[in-house]
Amino acid sequence: MNRDPHFPLEDAAAEREWQRQERAMRQERAGLAPADGEPDLHAYRQVARALAEPPRERLPADFARLTARRAERAAAGLADDGRFEQRLVVLLLAVFALAGVIAAAMYGRAWLPAIDDGIPAAWLTNRWLLALAVCLGCSGLLGHWRPGSRGRG
Repeated sequence: MNRDPHFPLEDAAAEREWQRQERAMRQERAGLAPADGEPDLHAYRQVARALAEPPRERLPADFARLTARRAERAAAGLADDGRFEQRLVVLLLAVFALAGVIAAAMYGRAWLPAIDDGIPAAWLTNRWLLALAVCLGCSGLLGHWRPGSRGRG
């Protein structure tokens, strides 16, 4: 049970709770018999007992070497920083856009005139779509102005 003594707890109830946890830890380490009147101490002692036992699953024999290698790669900038996923998303978006262009070329004569006839006018007169566009625009602008943000553009 770790706590930085330089940062006191917010209130007296949290401090009392902390003291109960510490008392249970000390009693468990000392091997004292549990008191009957404090069920929360019994639960804290069970936690202390579980933390004192070695883990059930053993770490691999080369765990330290693997961790050191991963740390070295991260320090050298070779760590997995998501570039593969970013490239895959761009590739999938390009494939999706290409599929859209192909579909428009193949079937556009059937549904493009319907879009030209009335959908843009319906979109412009819908107040909710206008409100959505304003909200998205404001969010984008505020994202660029927020301190510490890299922005999207």
